[in-house]
Amino acid sequence: MLIASLRLKTEQDSEGLGQNSSSMWLHNGITNPYFTMGVSDDQDEDQKTHQYEMTWEPMTSWNSVPTVEIDPGDRGFGGAGVTSAAGVNFAPFLQVPLAPASSLAQFSHAPLNAGGQAPLTTQIVGNSFNTPLIPLAQKASSGSLGTHLDHTYLANNTLFDGYFLSTATADGPLDSSSRDLQTVITEFFDGTKRFRNSNMEPAPWSTPSTTSATDYPTFAKYLYNKGAFNVNSTSVEAWALFLASGTKESLPILNMLTAGTTLSNAAVSSDIPVSRFAPLIGDEVDGAVDGQ
Repeated sequence: MLIASLRLKTEQDSEGLGQNSSSMWLHNGITNPYFTMGVSDDQDEDQKTHQYEMTWEPMTSWNSVPTVEIDPGDRGFGGAGVTSAAGVNFAPFLQVPLAPASSLAQFSHAPLNAGGQAPLTTQIVGNSFNTPLIPLAQKASSGSLGTHLDHTYLANNTLFDGYFLSTATADGPLDSSSRDLQTVITEFFDGTKRFRNSNMEPAPWSTPSTTSATDYPTFAKYLYNKGAFNVNSTSVEAWALFLASGTKESLPILNMLTAGTTLSNAAVSSDIPVSRFAPLIGDEVDGAVDGQ
């Protein structure tokens, strides 16, 4: 028998093409289902820059490698591998928001680059990794079908230096209450409750004439920000303080197999937990596993 596989590459892809600079699940993903193996005149870039790999393997026995494996629940394996030893049954890649966003970094799952021109970066917002298609010192480079743009740099430079989220929004499904927007804003300015972003405080000299945040371009003039951190910061001390704030934290987990909104807490980390999900989706993963 022949096992033919077309799968999203990881840093441990079977051909060793990922190398250290190619975090495939970050630079490309299932939301950009573009597949080519270097066909002439069709984005024939280096093979390591494409998100999928295609393999053909002979299967001579059910008891030898490679083989087809399924778990007792009739599920196959994927993610880091297609076997029980290397893969997993579920590999969450994108997050569907269950609560209003409180940080621009939470737009990392937004499909902002769904076109067919490489680089097909999936996680654009909040991503600090460079695509292997573009040299580090450049923001664009010539490709087989045109110019490759560093969408991550362009998006981050635009968003984080020009916008913020006030979190003046109606409560979401994970909140203990179900206040509408008018109630949220009224209670904020009369001092009853804070916004989701607790750093926001009412400006002492001004109050909105209405209890609506529809005039978002000028809403900032009614707010004070007690403190903020910019992803473009080059301060070593600021980054060290920011990352250290998560030391030994217990992160919330959402069961991805249910439709409920109940969160459970992960075990307290002995290090600094970093996740692309808020909250985490699924079971805890060993810290040695590449979480990109």
